[in-house]
Amino acid sequence: MSLLTRDDGVLEPYADLPAMAIAAIGFMVFIALITQAYNVYSEKTYISSHYEDAVSLAEKLSKESLLTRNSMLDAEKLESLTIPEIKELTKKYSAYGFKLEIQAIAGEHSYNKVIKDPDMFEPRLGVSASIPITLKLNEAQAAPGILAVKIWRRA
Repeated sequence: MSLLTRDDGVLEPYADLPAMAIAAIGFMVFIALITQAYNVYSEKTYISSHYEDAVSLAEKLSKESLLTRNSMLDAEKLESLTIPEIKELTKKYSAYGFKLEIQAIAGEHSYNKVIKDPDMFEPRLGVSASIPITLKLNEAQAAPGILAVKIWRRA
């Protein structure tokens, strides 16, 4: 028998392609899982390392003279804030972007105000903290409430 007609030593040229495709797909899935795990770890690390910054900013904003009267947050002042004053607060208090939300409930009345620089983009990832406050609704009425601050990295 000649060498050209025997099959026992011949390797088919495309026999290993399915095995290589399965190995490549497995490697891509592995890399995707590792990337996702790192992204989650990075987000959680960012949140845990900046939570105290958010609490500190909330406490500072609760004492800001632009927002308070007689050491209480004042609804009248909050409602009369202009965009330049909001931009001034953003520059004054934070290397981060931030959004401020005040909520209070007094009997049948509730108060909810969100203060944010309209030119600033708010990303999905941020760190939130809230502190209890007293909100002066008018000259005769004050209500307990919550001041919540969300901070994020500026682009």
